[in-house]
Amino acid sequence: MSHGGGDAELVEPNLTPLLDLVMQLVMFFMIVANFVTEQLNQNIQLPEASSAVPIDREVANIVVLNIDADGALLEGSRSGEEDQRIDSPNKVALYMRDLYSFYKEQKNGEKGVKEMTIVVRGHRNCTFDHIYRVMKAARDAGFVNVQLRANKPKEGT
Repeated sequence: MSHGGGDAELVEPNLTPLLDLVMQLVMFFMIVANFVTEQLNQNIQLPEASSAVPIDREVANIVVLNIDADGALLEGSRSGEEDQRIDSPNKVALYMRDLYSFYKEQKNGEKGVKEMTIVVRGHRNCTFDHIYRVMKAARDAGFVNVQLRANKPKEGT
């Protein structure tokens, strides 16, 4: 008996689950990248410090606070509008207390907020008095981990 090859079926793999997985990964990374870039203000030019170190990758809960050249705290708007400037010491303290309350609710209590890290990014032309005011307001509001960001100087400068 001879077997003819004319009626052989072509088997193709089902790629639908693979495409679904790829789409979910793409959407996940787009959303995560968007949240990170929302907090960073590109107009803030950090000062240079020889002891500057990158943020520890193990720190998961980070809130970035930007301070412009005039010393105003920039409240990042999530709707794509211009940042709101908070320049009064009383308003900065009130903003930090509100931020603490918000994250206390989100992180289920005091312990969750205490594990958060507040990163202050001050423009290189603002005075340390303005940066200290924001850092002190964060500590007074109840945040424990408050850090200051700077750029490491480039080699040869």
